[in-house]
Amino acid sequence: MKKRGLLLFFLFLMQQVWAQREPAPFAVVGFTLMNADTEIAIVQLRSGDVINLALLPTRQLNLRASFRPNTLPLAIGSVVFAFNDSLHTENYPPYAWWGDLEGNYLGWTPKPGSYTVTATPYSGANGTGSEGESATIHFTVIDQPLQLPSAVYRLNAGGTDYIDPQGVIFNADNYVFLSQTIRPLARARQPRDHLAAVGAVRIRHRH
Repeated sequence: MKKRGLLLFFLFLMQQVWAQREPAPFAVVGFTLMNADTEIAIVQLRSGDVINLALLPTRQLNLRASFRPNTLPLAIGSVVFAFNDSLHTENYPPYAWWGDLEGNYLGWTPKPGSYTVTATPYSGANGTGSEGESATIHFTVIDQPLQLPSAVYRLNAGGTDYIDPQGVIFNADNYVFLSQTIRPLARARQPRDHLAAVGAVRIRHRH
């Protein structure tokens, strides 16, 4: 803990020294949606994106600011997030909206709705010093499980024509067993109504 305290104090001093110099160009250029359980990036967000909570690997999320390539770490003293009507300041990397605990992202689960977030970097701590270029995105959060249509497909391994109880005709497959040989049909046959075919299952297999 003492070593971490000394390191943070050293970084603070360096940030204050850097804030007195001519500001180097630095900018927030985007936002990354983070998995707070694994600390792994999920996706680079773009304005207009729709986040479906039901399809994500976790609901414990965070939003990290991304900077212009080759930005010197000491050039950034803090990042101020404006998230809808809320403000939050981060003085140390990884500069995430919901914060972190010694580099581990804290989990945040947004409610469904529309969001606007702006991140502005500063050369000094607590939003002081020179102001860099900010970035803003708009995105929407929903929570809608993916609903796949239930369907049963007919499998016919070498079977002949088949008519189901509803009268739907399934033509034979490309190969039909005749005695001990396999004779290819003249043409590939498909169900006459492939939509109507959904719902019937028939499996024929001959050793």
